[in-house]
Amino acid sequence: MVAKTTKIDFEKTGFFSKIIVDYLNKDEKLEPFFNFYPEPSSFEKALKKKKYNFDRTILADVITKQNVNAEINISQSSLKNIDLLKSSNTYTITTGHQLCLFTGPLYFIYKIITCINYAGELKERFPAYDFVPVFWLASEDHDFEEVNHINIFNKKIVWNPEQAVKGAVGRINTSSLGNEINELKQIMGEGENALKLNDLFDKAFLKHNNLSDALRYLVNELFSKWGIVIIDGSDKKLKEAFKPIIKDDILNNTAFGLINNTIKELSNAGYRKVQMHPREINFFYLKNNLRERIEKAEDGTYKVHDTELIFSESELINEIDNYPERFSPNVSLRPLFEEFVLPGIAYVGGGGELAYWLELKSVFDYYKTDFPALILRNSALWIDANSADRLKKLNLTAKDLFENSVTLINKLVAEQSDFELSLEDEMNELKTIYNRISTKALSIDVTLKASVEADLQKNLQSLKHLENKLLKAEKQKQEITVSQVTKLKEKLFPGNGLQERHENFIPYYLKHGDNYLDILKEQFKPFSESFLIIEENIYQRQEKQS
Repeated sequence: MVAKTTKIDFEKTGFFSKIIVDYLNKDEKLEPFFNFYPEPSSFEKALKKKKYNFDRTILADVITKQNVNAEINISQSSLKNIDLLKSSNTYTITTGHQLCLFTGPLYFIYKIITCINYAGELKERFPAYDFVPVFWLASEDHDFEEVNHINIFNKKIVWNPEQAVKGAVGRINTSSLGNEINELKQIMGEGENALKLNDLFDKAFLKHNNLSDALRYLVNELFSKWGIVIIDGSDKKLKEAFKPIIKDDILNNTAFGLINNTIKELSNAGYRKVQMHPREINFFYLKNNLRERIEKAEDGTYKVHDTELIFSESELINEIDNYPERFSPNVSLRPLFEEFVLPGIAYVGGGGELAYWLELKSVFDYYKTDFPALILRNSALWIDANSADRLKKLNLTAKDLFENSVTLINKLVAEQSDFELSLEDEMNELKTIYNRISTKALSIDVTLKASVEADLQKNLQSLKHLENKLLKAEKQKQEITVSQVTKLKEKLFPGNGLQERHENFIPYYLKHGDNYLDILKEQFKPFSESFLIIEENIYQRQEKQS
């Protein structure tokens, strides 16, 4: 069962930054900022050079223990992959994300499927190696407002616990989510797939003690059949080996200087938008419900922001030695920590993520950690059956949807009009006439050139104004068409943004069940490097015929 898909270049969507478009186009200006480009020939070379020093047995044991503690039933595929991590010829394809309520926006799902597909593709191409898809739980993140809501069926469900939320979001107790889950159940209804999701969310959020375990359960239930391995970096054994880097960053501010130098180099190369500003100290102090910045005071002591906690240098070193789990890397050093503890060969991320990873290669080099291939996750626009039918009736293609709304409407109105709305021919005739006038005027007095040109521009402007009136009048006649295009764009591009950054997977799962994830997995091709448009109605017709 194959859905009809249309490919469009990322650049032509208008939603991806210059640095990402140039990266995909292999612009040589960016070559100093990454290790190797994610293409088969480069992977072959990288695999032969790959170095990894973390204890693989500890890694596998930590993951196993985390799953046991969270009471997660692991599939045979995932168990096999965890065991494979102990082997020296196994490497990881990693992605990660904040712990979004009910998985949050669609691209949460897209990232994981991209990761799974690349692991499978690389295994086929390089059978002597094994590749494990890994999802990194960003449990230490403290931006609760970024993860406490979902948008579904034009409604927003927001989780607002009665008690103030502080510290790492992964530690937040989810027992207070009952009202939000009941609200979601009412929205979803009582269909077969709705009941599946009801059970899934009840077990994930109400049967587990915290948000980290809840998301671990949820991701495992949705993706374990494809061997996903889930890891939470908030673990003492993982951070034990990272202690030298924790100390170096806090005491010597090494990453601060390296990243700022890279930012200058990127700016000199034409990429002036800074994705991520490093801090002098890139670690938070993490304890119980506390996650706050560590700052060095003028007297040489180290203070935990917005608290009374103060450490001398020797006290801080002792704290790192005894409690490394209390030191949480920020966005500048979390990528390094991930690749330090994982045998990573590639990282899957969105455009914004990859842009800030490009600021980090010098940090990886300094700490002698291999910089992974950066893979842009798959992106897609899913067009439901009704919208696809509307597109067809409007005589629009899926690619047309990526045009600016005003441009698209003007183009469509002009095409469907019984009249010629453009005055371009008349404007060209006017220019020809004024060329002759200019020749005559200049033969009499050269100072008349400016007057002739000004008069031409005035008349051209009048014609343009008249052309706009013609278009406006025709739009009023085609009011229904204009309204249909406007509503279609608003539906498929909520808030003038990409669907995947706003909508949740639930509506699609309600309609298609597990087939929804299967369709995405089938259509998201590794090494494709195109934005996908998936038209639902074609898929349904083929499904009925089979």
